[in-house]
Amino acid sequence: MMLNFFYESLDTLRTVKLPTKKEVINMMLLILAIIMIMGVFFAIVDQLGLSTFKVLFNTLSNLIG
Repeated sequence: MMLNFFYESLDTLRTVKLPTKKEVINMMLLILAIIMIMGVFFAIVDQLGLSTFKVLFNTLSNLIG
């Protein structure tokens, strides 16, 4: 049972091919682009959250005195 699984795994590994240089570069560029887009997105969300917190804090401070 376990030996059969081992041989099937080896057969599967033989069919796996390494990516070409072009595929590696394309995936790397895609990942970098996604990271940059998400970085900008989170920076904007962070600034919006900070602005909202400041407005709420100032409003509550003025109400309390």
